[in-house]
Amino acid sequence: MIEILGKAVYDFLVILPILLIAVFISQIINHYISRKKLDNKIKSKTNIVQASLVGVATPGPLIAFLPLLKVLKEKKVSLGVIVAFMTGQTLIGPIRIFLETSYFGIWFFLAKLTISIFIAISIGITFLFLEKKVSF
Repeated sequence: MIEILGKAVYDFLVILPILLIAVFISQIINHYISRKKLDNKIKSKTNIVQASLVGVATPGPLIAFLPLLKVLKEKKVSLGVIVAFMTGQTLIGPIRIFLETSYFGIWFFLAKLTISIFIAISIGITFLFLEKKVSF
């Protein structure tokens, strides 16, 4: 039990810097970027592609980015953009390049990367469509 608790504390300390940076950025967005600036600019399919790619390239666990995503949601950023980021970030991360290529090879990683980006974009577009039909 002590071993599990120690690992949990260690894992928390590893993600703490990323979490603090995400909270800091979310507060900057909350205070300095108006809803009007974000409103129409982040509702297109192009932004879903960009959010998917940024999610794929973002290191660290998703939990560190949830405060930032919450602020973006409160600023009325499309859920399609938010879910595209979340999906890309969850399926692929920069550190996985080294891990997965060493275990499974470069072609496996490239195939997984391509499929993951396609999945993130597809889910983002689906949410963009659902937002018009369903109130979340």
